[in-house]
Amino acid sequence: MQVRKFSLLLKLVSVIFLSFILSFVVETLQIFLPSRETSPADLFTNSLGGFIGFYVFISGNLNLLVIF
Repeated sequence: MQVRKFSLLLKLVSVIFLSFILSFVVETLQIFLPSRETSPADLFTNSLGGFIGFYVFISGNLNLLVIF
């Protein structure tokens, strides 16, 4: 049980981190487009979206937790 909780926490942290990094890359590339503006709020909302997506996926697939 403890290993599964750690594994779930590691997956959650990984999803949030990757969401943040991907958002950061996109925001950095937008600097070179004159019609686009960057915003730190985008980093937060995209990372929050990664967390919500992870939560929805896990809550909809609780039987997968037993396998992993």
